Amino acid sequence: MQRRNDDDGRKLFVASLPYDTTEAVLRNFFEAKGGVMNCHIAKDRETGESRGFAFVTYETVDQAEAALDLDQTELEGRAIKVALAGQGGQGARKRDGGT
Repeated sequence: MQRRNDDDGRKLFVASLPYDTTEAVLRNFFEAKGGVMNCHIAKDRETGESRGFAFVTYETVDQAEAALDLDQTELEGRAIKVALAGQGGQGARKRDGGT
């Protein structure tokens, strides 16, 4: 069985975003940890409003793993959650491979 790509460990899932956060603000925030290739805030199909979560893709795995340190940091007044995409809600993966 083949694993889903999820940009091979370079893509992060970001939750608990303030609903008025823009992609420009999100990109700027995450660029502190490395080169952001793509930043996408999920929007409601009918209203076009933010659903409160996003995906951020880095240039390298190392940059994405460094950005896991942003988990529980504050962005525009809210503590955000940051995890590797495709972890099935298991939360941020530890760098040392532990659980």
